[in-house]
Amino acid sequence: MGTRGLTIRCTRAAIACFASSFLEFNAVTAARPRELNRSMSSNLSNVRSFSAIVISLLLAWVNNAACHSRQNPMEPIGPDVKASFVIYFNSGVTQEQINDFSTRVLARPRADGRGHYLPEGVRTFLRVSAVSGHEAIAITFFPNATAEQRQNLISDVKASPLVYRVIESVAPSDVKNL
Repeated sequence: MGTRGLTIRCTRAAIACFASSFLEFNAVTAARPRELNRSMSSNLSNVRSFSAIVISLLLAWVNNAACHSRQNPMEPIGPDVKASFVIYFNSGVTQEQINDFSTRVLARPRADGRGHYLPEGVRTFLRVSAVSGHEAIAITFFPNATAEQRQNLISDVKASPLVYRVIESVAPSDVKNL
């Protein structure tokens, strides 16, 4: 699950926790006036307060468990993070050509026809700043990507006439000249 999914889950839990403090138990409103004696309504009030505290604590615990999960550690992304490889396109290549290249080489269609997936083994796809007039895309593999997945994608990228140069194991911000 990505960071967005974790954020949505934490936000929903926080909303639930906030909303629970405004829950109103309607046990007293169901009784007719003067049918409950004073001690009975006082006991119901204590039960209601205790129930609200228990529910709030339970929701706070669920929120804490959801937001501090160690299953999905956050991974840094950006031009300062070392990429598996960076693709530099020929000068003069248009955005439309880069988008077409991305769809043909750096993606695979979804079975339901709604968009594309990244190729097997690819963790991130990042458009980065141009260097010396060459537009660029940084690709990072998952640690468990196979050597075959890595080599197949790199050879497909290098086979394109749009590609000027491919630099492996570099942070895109470290490339100053080509």
